[in-house]
Amino acid sequence: MWFLAFFLLVFAAPLPAQIGPGGLNLPPENIAQAEKELRATLTGPQERAFLQILTGVSILHDDTIDTAFVYDLVIRFDPERYRAPHAGIYPLNFADQFVLWGKRVARYTVRSKWLSSRYYLHDISTGQHAWIFTEDARRLYFGSEKEIEAARNRKLGSPQWLATIYQTEPATDFRTMGRWLRHMQEESRDLVMQRRKAAQANPDNTAGSN
Repeated sequence: MWFLAFFLLVFAAPLPAQIGPGGLNLPPENIAQAEKELRATLTGPQERAFLQILTGVSILHDDTIDTAFVYDLVIRFDPERYRAPHAGIYPLNFADQFVLWGKRVARYTVRSKWLSSRYYLHDISTGQHAWIFTEDARRLYFGSEKEIEAARNRKLGSPQWLATIYQTEPATDFRTMGRWLRHMQEESRDLVMQRRKAAQANPDNTAGSN
């Protein structure tokens, strides 16, 4: 019963389906709802450690793209908030946390009706930042476009769907971790936005425009 109540609380207000070629333009109330959904995807109601360390979830419009409405997912956490009896420091390092939540971001963005660009993770205790394109996260997690399409066609956004997400293994095999790390960029969103706007202001200098 607790899981069904949690699901209904988070996913009771669906996003409008007014999608065009330029993506869905989310009004503030729908951004707030999407942030609530994303938070629920990242941290299950019984995942005490994740609930302790997660400090913020934001979905921000990427205003450097003028051909579509595209949004970034920004997640902030503080491993120093971890408190567990008879336990030491928070057990996951930054890269492991990035990949674990990246897998959940991949699952979430498959079901979202709005377009996403990047997933950012920020450790506020150390100031460490990293990001990956959500499209790359989906390919790394699902393995192929065929699997991605199959995931889109499943009945998503249900308690069973969330339960599957929470069962994501924290560990990642060496080869797969290497692929994630090759796509991971250690850079804050502010720096990415500054670099992209500078590239737009100086179109002859195209370096660093991703």
